[in-house]
Amino acid sequence: MSESFLEPFFSTHQTLLTSQEEALPWEAVEGINKSTDKILGLLEDPKRDGKWDRRGMVVGHVQSGKTGSYTGLICKAADAGYKIIIVTNQSGIYRGYYTEHDYQKVTQWMLTQFANENINVLDTFHCPHGPDSTCNCRKPKPGMFLKAKDKHSTDMEKSWLIGDNEIDVIAANEAGIENTILVRSGHRIDESNSNARFILDTIQQSKQIITI
Repeated sequence: MSESFLEPFFSTHQTLLTSQEEALPWEAVEGINKSTDKILGLLEDPKRDGKWDRRGMVVGHVQSGKTGSYTGLICKAADAGYKIIIVTNQSGIYRGYYTEHDYQKVTQWMLTQFANENINVLDTFHCPHGPDSTCNCRKPKPGMFLKAKDKHSTDMEKSWLIGDNEIDVIAANEAGIENTILVRSGHRIDESNSNARFILDTIQQSKQIITI
């Protein structure tokens, strides 16, 4: 058992992981607890006054445990006082792959899954336009981020972007968010030109970055 203090969200998440029908081994759950402690340690206190700057990239191979780590990290971020907002490009609507109604159904399903893990998502924003659109909402333009800022009076200097594409970082930076984390999930990332501070192949390698 880790000596780290378990806040309400992560404690509930940990209980769910160990009590569900296909429960994870305790060693795996404890590994998530320790690795998310280390990753969260890179972030700032969202309640601290003044400016601060943190940015990074987390990379994980397929089936490397990204989902479990992210869910745990989101729980701990919520415990620390961070609020979660989802910002996403959905050009599939423009291309006719699925409808706005289809997207909303999937989004509601996703939010339900988060809620089942006791994770509250403050809001979601999406751009339904295509790559050739002149709109200001499609990333890498910052429109959705700025809309979130105006709607929720978000302090962008104390916000974090977690994405899987460099355009996410560009949009966040344009909106005044300097704290960025990227996760490699299939998009090619040019590490030499990335604005992210940390680039990892797996979640387990986060310890190598934290010691810097």
